[in-house]
Amino acid sequence: MTKTKNLLKHFRTSMHISWKASPWMFLSRILFELVSISIPILSSYIFKEIIDNLSYARDMDLFIRNIALFAILQFASMIYGRVSGHIAGVHSELVSRYIRLEIIEKINELDLSYFDIPDFYNEIQNASRDSKSLLSLTWTIVSIVKGIVQSIVCGIILAQMLWVFPFVILAMDIPGVMIARVLNRKKYDWQLRRTDQERRIGYYESVMQGRAFAKDVRIWDSKPFFMKKYLALWKDWFCEKNKIERERIGLTLISSTFPFLVNIMMLVYIGIEVIGGRLTIGDFTYYRSISSQYRSGLEMFLSTINDSYDSEMRLSHYADFLSWKSRVPDEGILEVNRINTVEFRNVSFSYPNTNREVLHNLSFRIDENEKLAVVGYNGAGKTTLIKLLLRLYDPVSGDILINGRNIKEYTLKSLRNNFSTVFQDYNRYELPVDETVALADTKNPIDKGRVIRACLNANLDVTKPEDYPKTTDTYLGKLFDKEGVILSGGQWQKVAIAQAYYKRGNFMIMDEPNASLDPKSEHIMFEKLKELSQDRSGLIVTHRLSSVFMADRILVINSGHKEAIGTHTELMQQCEIYRNLFNMQAEHYRKESRI
Repeated sequence: MTKTKNLLKHFRTSMHISWKASPWMFLSRILFELVSISIPILSSYIFKEIIDNLSYARDMDLFIRNIALFAILQFASMIYGRVSGHIAGVHSELVSRYIRLEIIEKINELDLSYFDIPDFYNEIQNASRDSKSLLSLTWTIVSIVKGIVQSIVCGIILAQMLWVFPFVILAMDIPGVMIARVLNRKKYDWQLRRTDQERRIGYYESVMQGRAFAKDVRIWDSKPFFMKKYLALWKDWFCEKNKIERERIGLTLISSTFPFLVNIMMLVYIGIEVIGGRLTIGDFTYYRSISSQYRSGLEMFLSTINDSYDSEMRLSHYADFLSWKSRVPDEGILEVNRINTVEFRNVSFSYPNTNREVLHNLSFRIDENEKLAVVGYNGAGKTTLIKLLLRLYDPVSGDILINGRNIKEYTLKSLRNNFSTVFQDYNRYELPVDETVALADTKNPIDKGRVIRACLNANLDVTKPEDYPKTTDTYLGKLFDKEGVILSGGQWQKVAIAQAYYKRGNFMIMDEPNASLDPKSEHIMFEKLKELSQDRSGLIVTHRLSSVFMADRILVINSGHKEAIGTHTELMQQCEIYRNLFNMQAEHYRKESRI
């Protein structure tokens, strides 16, 4: 009963999506499905009349009329098939797009913590696969109705010849349906078990084929290593799949034998009746055709019932995925137009499914127009601090205040709109310069002049035709345009900085903005940053302490704790960790200068 209720719920969802995708095509498909029942039955009857006329009456006028009517039905069937196929194909694409967008929307609703869980990627793959059942469910139900109508009409016709035939054929088809249901369950269970394995196979393929890994694979000659892992996983995956397929072939062959024997027996019976003069030769072709259509209707009805329950398994899984909730709920109602102050009060945080506390009881404040630098050893929690400020995660305990109010009181959209951010793990987009830079502000049309200014502020001149042949229309990368340019790591870092300038947020966040820059570019960047952030607050996370001099104060984090906060002079006197970090880097630069 629960499965039936779930199926009806999924059916309503499928009908809703099919209607939303295209009402006109949805109604057209239903009309075509219903009309398709009558054409084969009428054609079979007309063909019977033609055979009987040729065998007995041999009436030319009747023959011409029947042939003309048969030709019209066949031509209509041909047109129907092509038009119906076209409408079904287009409508299916529209429904498929609707479902894909629904999955994308759900993924983007969820917070980053989900991406820290390997099973989440399995669930995405399962949802993408299982959503295909939603695409077909509407037509599965329509096919059930069509199969019932077709079976009843053809069964009544067969019963006029011998009443037991429809029931015998039905009884012989049921075992095949039950076997198919068991096999579908086994196959789905196998797919769920193998999701992680399939993702790994796909990953190894991407490593051996993708541009991102091309240099490493060639320099390290690592293709044999990945090929070995790929083939081992694929062989294990293929062997189990092949085992399931062999079982399917054996069982379906056995289940198909019974309907085959009943069909032969029926043909023998009809043949005897024709020889005995009780039926005509035309009746032989007619009942053979009706028998085939009856079995087709039964199979359509029984197998689609079976498929429906298979769909219920998959769609319940898909519905569970769509019901997931973000752990960073967007429940705020206030709009923040400008960030003046930021305060962390006793903030502690651990990443999901870990016991290690990345931040512990952390407290500090950034005042209006103040720039705070955050320094510390690797793994101290510096980047995590930024993720919490952007509400990519929420603290386990403690509060973050924006302009004196809890950060959760603001809408996520208005909060994030105030930040201009550069992450150390910036992404490289295969897009033109203007589209790449303007990704930071997609609410407004692309302003090419603003793109150029943002790039110049980031020490990147995209107006040079020798470097950027199509200026702001030049593609960054050659994936889609052979005239695209390949940028160095430092140039990509400048693109990321240009995105932050283009955004024009009133609070600057820089996470290792100088990591890939040479000393000259680093100096220019910080001079420009000072100039452009006079009336903005800012947070700079860095390993290279040369950048801390532009900050008003410096926060030192050690293993998630606040070690100290103050100016450079104060920390050199009071904080051993900061003094050691600074002296180590200063000594390195002194050695470099002597060389």
